[in-house]
Amino acid sequence: MEDVSLQQAYEILHHYLVEQDGLMYRIEQGLPFDKSILVQLEQAFKKIQNAWKQQSEIPKRVAYMLSSVLPRLDTYMQQHPEKIELGEVFMRVSEWIDKIFATEPLDEVSAIAVVSMQAWSLPSIPLELRQCHDLDQPAGRLALSEFFEALDTLAEKWQLKEEVSKLAAGSMIFARDTFISEGDRYTGVQKQKILQAQEKLVQKIGKCLHG
Repeated sequence: MEDVSLQQAYEILHHYLVEQDGLMYRIEQGLPFDKSILVQLEQAFKKIQNAWKQQSEIPKRVAYMLSSVLPRLDTYMQQHPEKIELGEVFMRVSEWIDKIFATEPLDEVSAIAVVSMQAWSLPSIPLELRQCHDLDQPAGRLALSEFFEALDTLAEKWQLKEEVSKLAAGSMIFARDTFISEGDRYTGVQKQKILQAQEKLVQKIGKCLHG
């Protein structure tokens, strides 16, 4: 496959992740797909990764498109555990998404975010989930409350924007994916609370990235 432009890379992602007869459509319809699709997707992701390295803002529509991929895959895999081959697809797409939002070395905005988090010892949703804490406990409630409030603020500020913060958009996707990866460690009532919080998170991220 020849080198593609950034716009072509966006179009490749849209075709395979959104349009009918794309990768996600075929997976969700239980249809076979050609493994060469993954090669094309990887090249498109690499193009975007290289282009976004020096960018602090990215197209909101692309961030929205990426935000739904892993949750859709996870939902289908939960419904069809026999489709073990999709685990590889999930891991590869997850890695590609992580890389395009990575900031290495840290830029000024990312460095400020890290310093602020460490200095203020702010509660962290990923940490609460990884430690299997009940989100109804004070630290969990505070983390969710502050995160949801921040998302509401960004949804309002970003309503008319076409370009949004790469750091914030990537963090939203990371938080959403953390609920997927860590949520399976919970059971019973706690599991239901996690799912309810995840549903609310999905709605708020959707308002931020889709309007």
